[in-house]
Parts: sequence; structure tokens; C-alpha cells
Amino acid sequence: MCPSLTPELQTVIKEGGSCTVLDQPIPLDRLVVQSTDPLHEPVFGLRNAFLIQHENRYRQCIAAFLLQAQTENIKKTWMAQIAAAISNFTKTRDTQKISLFTSPAESSEI
Repeated sequence: MCPSLTPELQTVIKEGGSCTVLDQPIPLDRLVVQSTDPLHEPVFGLRNAFLIQHENRYRQCIAAFLLQAQTENIKKTWMAQIAAAISNFTKTRDTQKISLFTSPAESSEI
């Protein structure tokens, strides 16, 4: 059982139900999170909104999702958590790349 599922979904699956992934997740290395311009808030009613942008490998936008939080604090929390996930993923990936290219030190026992 996937621990990231909500308790409700876990119950559905335990009772014989199933879930279908309709779209693949956005890779974290192709994700950009941006706050909306405060200038647009009163005009478009975008209070506490932020943008998630999916970019292809050429850094061109291929999808955009506009999300709106209930409060400014919730918006900041969401944005901070997503930014932290992106940062952690990038650091881990870069560390793995470095370890693949570094050769082990030559042994003095040879």
C-alpha cells in the first residue's frame, strides 16, 4: 500500500477498489513555481494564487497550472514546500552525477 495515499483512498483500495493515474507526474527538474503579480490580484480575482509551470528539456513552457490558496500563509507554505522538493531533488541528482564521474583514489596497498 502506498503511504502517500490519503486514508480515504487507502480504504477504497483495501475494499477492492482501484486507482488509475491519468497523467504522469511532472518531473521536479522541469518544474517552475512562481507567485502571481500582486497587480493582477484585484483585476482577475487571483488572491493568493501561484503558478506551476512545466517546462520541456529546452526550457519551453508546455503546461501551466494556476493554483489558488485560501490564505497568503498557505500559499507561501505550498510554494516553499515545492521549492524545497525541487532543491532537494536537484542536489541529490547533482551529487549522484558527481559520484559517477569521480574515480576512486588509488589504493596504497597495490
